[in-house]
Amino acid sequence: MKCTKAAMFVELFPKRKANPRRDPFAESLRYYMRLITPNSEKWGIDGDWQRYWWKDGGPVILDETFVQEASNGMKKTRLIVFFNVTLLQKNRHLQFISEWFSNKLMSYAVSPNILADKTGFINSLSTIYWAFDINRKKLTAWKKNVYFITMGILLLVLAFYFIFYL
Repeated sequence: MKCTKAAMFVELFPKRKANPRRDPFAESLRYYMRLITPNSEKWGIDGDWQRYWWKDGGPVILDETFVQEASNGMKKTRLIVFFNVTLLQKNRHLQFISEWFSNKLMSYAVSPNILADKTGFINSLSTIYWAFDINRKKLTAWKKNVYFITMGILLLVLAFYFIFYL
């Protein structure tokens, strides 16, 4: 289907949760369909801090801009399939801009699903961030004061650069 941007199976094991997330771009609705779920209110999804739970044969549809968090407080694994369905814009110019943004700019954030897939530029930067974050945590664990002094010096150097050289 042309209006389906993504589809994924989601398995959530007992006593687990999926951390809060949201999509600030708001180009789609997320359509959740129940496959294997306990028929209980003890598990479900929170969308914009409102609790939803699946009933037999019933879907849940949420706006991607809502903060979404899923949990499974039951002893049974749940299996859900979801689809990101494109929102139609009010006019064709907005639709064109939305499609261009989605196809061009958002392609820089793709994650590979198989070995032949390319990694987007934004995700390739995450390797650099992780290396920095590991060293930051080591420095913080070693001496917190040294960490704060180092970060202060780095921020001053950056501020100096932006003020006097740009």
